[in-house]
Amino acid sequence: MTMGMTALPKIDAQQFAAMLKQHHDYAKGAGGEQLDLSDAEFIDCDLSGEMLNDIVGARGSIFTRCDFSRADLYGISFQDSTMAACKFNEAKLNKCEFWSVNVSDSAFDDAVLIGAEFSSAKIANTSFLRANLRGGALAQSSLTRCVFDDADVGGAAISGNKEKDVSWKNVKGHVAKAANLTLVATTAAALALSSAATSATGEEARVAASQTAAQAVVEKLFFSVVDDLIASSFADANAVAKILNTTVAAAGETEHFRTFAGGEKRPIAAGAGLAFTDVELRQNKQDSKRAILVAGLAKSVCIPRDAALKKFTSPIFTPPNPRSTESQGYVAFVVKGMKLSFGFTQDRPDCVASVVMDRTE
Repeated sequence: MTMGMTALPKIDAQQFAAMLKQHHDYAKGAGGEQLDLSDAEFIDCDLSGEMLNDIVGARGSIFTRCDFSRADLYGISFQDSTMAACKFNEAKLNKCEFWSVNVSDSAFDDAVLIGAEFSSAKIANTSFLRANLRGGALAQSSLTRCVFDDADVGGAAISGNKEKDVSWKNVKGHVAKAANLTLVATTAAALALSSAATSATGEEARVAASQTAAQAVVEKLFFSVVDDLIASSFADANAVAKILNTTVAAAGETEHFRTFAGGEKRPIAAGAGLAFTDVELRQNKQDSKRAILVAGLAKSVCIPRDAALKKFTSPIFTPPNPRSTESQGYVAFVVKGMKLSFGFTQDRPDCVASVVMDRTE
């Protein structure tokens, strides 16, 4: 759907209450219908305190004066949505995707946004007072008259933003500069590069610092996805596909295994270039949690093999077939009782080409 070309159906508070009741019945196994907040315009809707981490999604919608306070929306994608005068105070928004969103006159005060991703977003007149943004990303976005005072941004990837009248007073977990504090994630990288780039122009140093920061964002996104896959059970093929931001469908079965395959190329975060392709999940028919997942990594980015070696311990190496540039070698680790392997090819020996997770042993 293309915003602005197709009129969205409008949902008012009364209509939404009926939809919410249908979803509650669905969640209890009593009929009803799973809630989908995508591709519609919601006006004055009350979602406060609701447990909605099992809805279909919330992409491409317009939310006006909606109340999400204290709601639990773990992992939901709001990609391409618009939020105007909305409340997300004290909401649980861990791992939510706010890619290419347009947020104005809203509040995320005391919200928990651990691992949430804001990328290519436009955010104006919005407060994140005391919000927990640890381990997430705020990148390549426009921030105007926003307040992040007393927020926790430890481990967050913050880079490439255009800021105007943004307050970062007393933020935790990140190096901020001077007294009121425009937070610039690339500052440290730029300083580290300055001594090594004495013969380079100022523009060259700036570009190098920007590229370093962008690569850090991509690597962080990649290992966040790997961690989410490790934590998942593999029993639900659609849940696995959601982590990879793709789709899968039944693709046959054998005496012992059923197979799901897919891998529509979709970026994990807008502007980051990270995407997974050629996804295959093979589940044991007797125990669907015993499964093998294979996911290819698009060549638009390079995740260094050394980064995997730094994150995991006790690697086991299997070299590729020297007679084929397409043959993959692997560096494998045992993580939480399963075998985790990163594949690499001869033509790109230092970049991860695939991820394999084996829970059948």
